[in-house]
Amino acid sequence: MEDLENFEEWLKNSSNNKMKFSVISSLASIGGHDTKHVTWNILSHMFHDDVGRRINWKGINGKRSFKELESQRFLLCK
Repeated sequence: MEDLENFEEWLKNSSNNKMKFSVISSLASIGGHDTKHVTWNILSHMFHDDVGRRINWKGINGKRSFKELESQRFLLCK
């Protein structure tokens, strides 16, 4: 989870914008045969399984809320 926090801070730093576009391009090249599998594949490249088990969309059951993370906005390019 410490790496997640570091990644979140890195994403918030505007001086990393050029590198962010490079990461977005790399993630965009990850494929899958449907939307579900593309999303699954991208998230598995972004987060280790241990982190993935501690995150869910709403943050229920003591988990971290993915919808509140900068990573979610980064993934959706908002």
